Amino acid sequence: MIGSNPENGHPIAAMHIQRALDRGAKLIVIDPIKTEMAQKADVHIQLPPEHNIPVINALLNYIIANDLCDDEFIANYTTGIEYVKEAVKEYTPAYVSELTGVPQELLEKAAHLYATVKPAALTHGMGVTHFNHGVGNVFSVSNLFLITGNIGKLGSGNYPLRGQQNVQGACDMGVLPNLFPNNKPLTDVKAQKHLENLWNCKLDTKIGIHKTEVPDEIISGKVKIFYTVGENPVISEPNTNHFLKGIAHVDLYIVQDIYLTETAIKADIVLPAACGPEKTGLYANAERRVQMNNKAVEAPGEAKEDWQITCEIAKRLGAEGFDYTSTEDIWEEVRLADPDRYGGMSYKRIVSENGINWPCPTLDHPGTPAMYMDKKFYTPDEKAHFVPVVFVKNKEDIPMAEKKLAQKLNLPKDYPLMAGSVDEHTNEEYPIELLTTRKACHYTVGTMTRRSLALENGADHNGSAIEISPITAKEYGLEEGDFVQVDSRYGSVAISIVVTKVVPKNVIQMYFHYWEGHSNELTSSGMDPISKTPTYKAAVKMKKITEKEFLAIREEKKEKFYSQKIIYTDHH
Repeated sequence: MIGSNPENGHPIAAMHIQRALDRGAKLIVIDPIKTEMAQKADVHIQLPPEHNIPVINALLNYIIANDLCDDEFIANYTTGIEYVKEAVKEYTPAYVSELTGVPQELLEKAAHLYATVKPAALTHGMGVTHFNHGVGNVFSVSNLFLITGNIGKLGSGNYPLRGQQNVQGACDMGVLPNLFPNNKPLTDVKAQKHLENLWNCKLDTKIGIHKTEVPDEIISGKVKIFYTVGENPVISEPNTNHFLKGIAHVDLYIVQDIYLTETAIKADIVLPAACGPEKTGLYANAERRVQMNNKAVEAPGEAKEDWQITCEIAKRLGAEGFDYTSTEDIWEEVRLADPDRYGGMSYKRIVSENGINWPCPTLDHPGTPAMYMDKKFYTPDEKAHFVPVVFVKNKEDIPMAEKKLAQKLNLPKDYPLMAGSVDEHTNEEYPIELLTTRKACHYTVGTMTRRSLALENGADHNGSAIEISPITAKEYGLEEGDFVQVDSRYGSVAISIVVTKVVPKNVIQMYFHYWEGHSNELTSSGMDPISKTPTYKAAVKMKKITEKEFLAIREEKKEKFYSQKIIYTDHH
């Protein structure tokens, strides 16, 4: 389990993991925080933040050095192992122990356990993807299960714990700016022609702008209209002040949501939408299971289902092909657009079988609950490709490190590789690392759950607070419940503290559900250059303040987040 706290963020997954532990399963946790699962683990590797690459490379190094590779699987179903073997040579457990402070014996124990107890499943959360090398971390994770043959058999593989309930479904339907809604890249001429014939129109194949890039593109004049559907980016986007600066300069901002959120209140136009129990349609979860959501109650007032709003706007813009009468009409079109994945999934089958996992190309196909059972992968040669990944001290060194690695390994042209680093180092002025996390009682940024009095005032007894270690508390002369001001290069918050041993020294753990102590006022605009996933991290400083100062700052934040004014501090 790498960079994930399912007991807080994914309690149903945590329940299944706990049942496995009760049956005798072994657990390895790689996490800077001593999470609930880390406290139950056979091995807890408490690494410094943003050091996944060297730790995973140390595990790979040990597995290779001790002949624990699955040589038959590697020979038959993979390519590129020689590149990874060379790339991880210097990452011995001894070296990585010195680099990270993780005891060498824990690195070796974890490597031996994962390589020898089979099948072994690997799960990770945002603590793998929210880095300037998130893609590189995923490559590293993939190297680990490939080298041990832990894929293509039940009980093995990789289980990413997604951030929201329909992340998979939204991506599958083409929400990403570089993909068609059949998971094909915009550069795929065959896919383009297929969809143009289906929709009787000419498609724009220019790759779009990722949401994390929108504020900069507004300020540059490239983006004139911004339309947010079912999201609260004033709270969820990193570097809040920069995001607010962006929407302050956009010509038109439209928000479509179920509540007048902190984002909607800043919009020029708000379109009221139906919530989950007020609409019928399909979701796809992390295991690719497409399942039915039935309407339980009617939407209030003028609220409409999202698809109805989209169709109304499209028709008023003169578009053709938006005369759907139901979500089933739309789904039938999805099946034509992407027959390889959904051709065999009719509404009737999905309901009668309680969901079906894609791919399911034909009506007599059973669906695919487990991927890669035939050991064929989604690559031109149908083999899994090992990818070399290395770690450097500074992010400015990443391009040169990647160039040198390609030369050293004599990689074929366009063969993938990755280098990563800590995105923003601590220093004398900003000596503390900020990490963000969730509470079990709140969902994402609290747009829905914070409106539940039982959750907000009952389960959530601490409210907005930061967690620091007893060592850090002593160093700053702080006690439980004291108020502090936390500053980064991007913003400032006032907040109370909780002292806990689960957080290491010189680290702040902060929940991201609250406008009152808003973690994203502190986080940077750092992102992965490939996926554009934000890092959600920063180096910060902290000082004790009085209750009077705390309350004064809280009033300022209330105006910032709950008035129509767009208020931001320009740190750029």
